[in-house]
Amino acid sequence: MDHYANNGLLSNASRLAEKTPVIAWVSSSLEEQLLLAWLTVLFENFERDHSQLLVGQIKRLSPSPSLPGSARFSAENVQQTLNAARVLTPLEIAEYQSAWRTYTSSDPIDLMRFLSRQTANEPLFAAMRHLVYRYPSVETGLSVFDENLLQNADRQGPEAARIIALTIETNNTFDAPGEDYLFYRLQKLSHPHRCRPLLRLSGNDRLMHSCLVEITAFGKEILEGRSEALEKDDINDWIGGVHLDKTKTIPFRIKDDLYWPM
Repeated sequence: MDHYANNGLLSNASRLAEKTPVIAWVSSSLEEQLLLAWLTVLFENFERDHSQLLVGQIKRLSPSPSLPGSARFSAENVQQTLNAARVLTPLEIAEYQSAWRTYTSSDPIDLMRFLSRQTANEPLFAAMRHLVYRYPSVETGLSVFDENLLQNADRQGPEAARIIALTIETNNTFDAPGEDYLFYRLQKLSHPHRCRPLLRLSGNDRLMHSCLVEITAFGKEILEGRSEALEKDDINDWIGGVHLDKTKTIPFRIKDDLYWPM
């Protein structure tokens, strides 16, 4: 996760300054709603008219209760669910830019404020709502993805590829990260910088399909929600612009909401 793709948006952002329309096909997933939010900010930075940013919103597939990223759609899915590309309204642009400021803010209270107010943009609000699950649970000190990886390692190990595939398969939310991100999270749970790693990796720990995973005794204690184990665990992570550091006061997730420790 320490490099950018040569064909990615960040490496080619200057092309947005060209005087041609940009069409963004996006689903309601968190990553694609954030991409659209970032595009509205980049257009402003390049002093481009937002009328040149056209958005095709991919509708939810029925009867699936969640929506994967557009890259996972077949051609038939796209034909079934696409609306005609359109220009965002001034209110939508303002809400997307507010969402981007919230995501990149170093203060987690900004996310709590964003989620506490009403917004007319349902896909954006639903996507931002799922940022809550990236925060540490008050019971385990882990994000939802880390909890699921740990549970699948305990029940379905030792192949890392299988653990990650099951985590993706059982994820039924608007926040749908890919296998590279989940492998990075898996590596992080085993990292020697932790006072006590939750996982132990063997084989080639740099390649997902050659990596074997074993949950440690401490990892089992964390899954069981033992408070004494949580007190010994490390919290050092990033969610957007927020640095989670155990030496600082950070919000914890209780079920579906964030709470600020008193």
